[in-house]
Amino acid sequence: MKILPVIAGVLLVGGCASRTKCGKQAIGDVITAPASEAETLPAAESDPKNPDYLRAHLKSYGLVPFADDTKADQATRYRFLWIRSLRYPAALFEVRFDSSGTGIYEAKLWKKQAGAFQWVTQRTILLKKSDLDFHQYMLAKSHFFEVPWWDEKSGYYDGADWFIEVQQGDRYHAVYRQSPQRGPVFDFGRFLIESAIQSEFLPIY
Repeated sequence: MKILPVIAGVLLVGGCASRTKCGKQAIGDVITAPASEAETLPAAESDPKNPDYLRAHLKSYGLVPFADDTKADQATRYRFLWIRSLRYPAALFEVRFDSSGTGIYEAKLWKKQAGAFQWVTQRTILLKKSDLDFHQYMLAKSHFFEVPWWDEKSGYYDGADWFIEVQQGDRYHAVYRQSPQRGPVFDFGRFLIESAIQSEFLPIY
């Protein structure tokens, strides 16, 4: 299996059996998550049913919801924030297409540099119109706009949070899951991860 060296060892470690087990593993100075864990948030914002749940978590990573940051020059945007357990850095996968159909894909890790945590780009891919067509196909296949924001009956809790946002023109939708193992949210998130690692995504639960 081919894995890009720059991402190997930090990007594929998607989850673990328990928070305790994860906490015993160290990967250099990329070891801490920002204050986005539920216990550091106000009570109302620790509940996925709360309308500010997405906004509160994105804010911890210097992000705002697409719904609060509309950009006319970006006809299509996808963003997948993958907050992993304890000592594994959060990952961010972003896709942006402009009105011409061309775009860019970026995979980033939340790492400490110059004394502060910030998003560090690991991979960048320029996208063509054919890529936009394929992304739209994957989105339609997943029926993403019909998927509810939160489904507490799905997924497996291993400390990994999946936040995925999609904007297509004036259409916007976001979903949240805890370590999904199957279904449309997992399929679309896996597609964005595999675009970065150029290999099959093997989650570790």
